[in-house]
Amino acid sequence: MTRFTVPIAVALALATVGCKPKAPAAEAPPTAKELDAAPPERVMTAIRALKTSLGKRLKAELEAKGSAAAVDICKLDAPTLTAAQSKQGLRIGRTSHKLRNPANKAPRWARAAVQAAAGKMVSEVKRRRLFSLGDGRQAYLEAIDTGALCLTCHGATVNLAGPLRQRLATAYPQDQATGFEEGDVRGWFWVEYDARRKP
Repeated sequence: MTRFTVPIAVALALATVGCKPKAPAAEAPPTAKELDAAPPERVMTAIRALKTSLGKRLKAELEAKGSAAAVDICKLDAPTLTAAQSKQGLRIGRTSHKLRNPANKAPRWARAAVQAAAGKMVSEVKRRRLFSLGDGRQAYLEAIDTGALCLTCHGATVNLAGPLRQRLATAYPQDQATGFEEGDVRGWFWVEYDARRKP
């Protein structure tokens, strides 16, 4: 595999916890009841669209300029791409137990689930989870695993390229999103929505 072969999943992993989600309209409750059901198709469509748009944008930057330059795509472009999918009553974001951007802390309803998965591999957790928030609202969590090439930006700090370390220190001075190993749960996509709303 050459340095120009960057799978979309890896490119997406660079953006997962480094970008600020759309400002919330209201804080969700601190607890949520897990449901044994699937989310509406509009939720899955929005998540797929976000993965694709972020992946394509980051892949292009990684191939053209490298990982240090891709940090700027995460910091500057990803919020706009995320906001573009926050429609049809959806509120979308990304979070982790080890944040790159502290503004991406988990919504209250998701914090227990996010912390319970800390330090675990994706194979050890339930990758997709649906919750009831009450009053007809629901929420969806989808785990993001750490691929081999994700370690370029999220592996042990001593293994990160010098220019990348410098860029991260400038862009995210409180960065915690390093030290992951292949297969780890590195973060989560989350979506809140009104389950009563029709497509």
